[in-house]
Amino acid sequence: MYQPFQKIKKFTAAEIANEINNNLNVKKAPGVDNIPFGLLKELSAKVVHILTIFFNAYLRLEYVPDILKIAQTIMIKKTQ
Repeated sequence: MYQPFQKIKKFTAAEIANEINNNLNVKKAPGVDNIPFGLLKELSAKVVHILTIFFNAYLRLEYVPDILKIAQTIMIKKTQ
Protein backbone atom coordinates (compact mmCIF):
# COMPACT_ATOMS: atom_id res chain seq x y z
CA MET A 1 0.00 0.00 0.00
CA TYR A 2 1.27 3.47 -0.89
CA GLN A 3 2.27 5.65 2.01
CA PRO A 4 3.12 9.35 1.64
CA PHE A 5 6.84 10.03 1.49
CA GLN A 6 7.56 6.36 0.87
CA LYS A 7 10.90 5.94 -0.89
CA ILE A 8 10.38 4.57 -4.40
CA LYS A 9 13.24 2.59 -5.85
CA LYS A 10 14.82 4.08 -8.99
CA PHE A 11 14.73 2.22 -12.29
CA THR A 12 17.97 0.76 -13.58
CA ALA A 13 18.99 0.58 -17.24
CA ALA A 14 19.07 -3.21 -16.89
CA GLU A 15 15.43 -3.24 -15.72
CA ILE A 16 14.34 -1.05 -18.64
CA ALA A 17 16.26 -3.20 -21.15
CA ASN A 18 14.83 -6.37 -19.59
CA GLU A 19 11.24 -5.08 -19.88
CA ILE A 20 11.78 -4.07 -23.52
CA ASN A 21 13.40 -7.37 -24.46
CA ASN A 22 11.13 -9.74 -22.56
CA ASN A 23 7.71 -8.09 -22.30
CA LEU A 24 7.08 -6.27 -25.57
CA ASN A 25 5.28 -8.26 -28.25
CA VAL A 26 6.52 -7.12 -31.68
CA LYS A 27 3.32 -8.47 -33.26
CA LYS A 28 1.15 -5.93 -31.41
CA ALA A 29 0.28 -2.54 -32.85
CA PRO A 30 2.26 0.47 -31.63
CA GLY A 31 0.74 2.88 -29.13
CA VAL A 32 -0.27 6.49 -29.70
CA ASP A 33 3.40 7.39 -30.16
CA ASN A 34 3.52 5.13 -33.27
CA ILE A 35 6.87 3.66 -32.21
CA PRO A 36 6.89 0.01 -33.33
CA PHE A 37 7.84 -2.44 -30.59
CA GLY A 38 10.36 -4.05 -32.96
CA LEU A 39 12.23 -0.73 -33.09
CA LEU A 40 12.24 -0.48 -29.30
CA LYS A 41 13.79 -3.94 -29.08
CA GLU A 42 16.66 -2.82 -31.32
CA LEU A 43 17.53 0.29 -29.31
CA SER A 44 21.12 0.82 -28.36
CA ALA A 45 22.24 0.87 -24.74
CA LYS A 46 22.61 4.66 -25.01
CA VAL A 47 18.89 5.09 -25.76
CA VAL A 48 17.96 2.72 -22.92
CA HIS A 49 20.11 4.87 -20.63
CA ILE A 50 18.23 8.00 -21.76
CA LEU A 51 14.87 6.29 -21.14
CA THR A 52 16.09 5.36 -17.67
CA ILE A 53 16.92 9.01 -16.96
CA PHE A 54 13.43 10.07 -18.12
CA PHE A 55 11.60 7.45 -16.06
CA ASN A 56 13.60 8.25 -12.93
CA ALA A 57 12.92 11.97 -13.44
CA TYR A 58 9.19 11.19 -13.57
CA LEU A 59 9.51 9.41 -10.22
CA ARG A 60 11.64 12.13 -8.66
CA LEU A 61 9.33 14.93 -9.83
CA GLU A 62 6.18 12.90 -9.12
CA TYR A 63 4.97 13.85 -12.59
CA VAL A 64 3.69 11.76 -15.47
CA PRO A 65 3.42 13.54 -18.85
CA ASP A 66 -0.08 13.58 -20.32
CA ILE A 67 1.09 11.69 -23.42
CA LEU A 68 1.93 8.68 -21.22
CA LYS A 69 -1.62 8.65 -19.85
CA ILE A 70 -3.26 8.12 -23.25
CA ALA A 71 -4.43 4.75 -24.50
CA GLN A 72 -6.48 3.83 -27.53
CA THR A 73 -8.95 0.97 -27.29
CA ILE A 74 -10.69 -0.40 -30.35
CA MET A 75 -13.77 -2.53 -29.78
CA ILE A 76 -14.20 -5.49 -32.15
CA LYS A 77 -17.65 -7.01 -32.31
CA LYS A 78 -17.64 -10.74 -31.69
CA THR A 79 -19.40 -12.75 -34.35
CA GLN A 80 -22.03 -15.18 -33.19
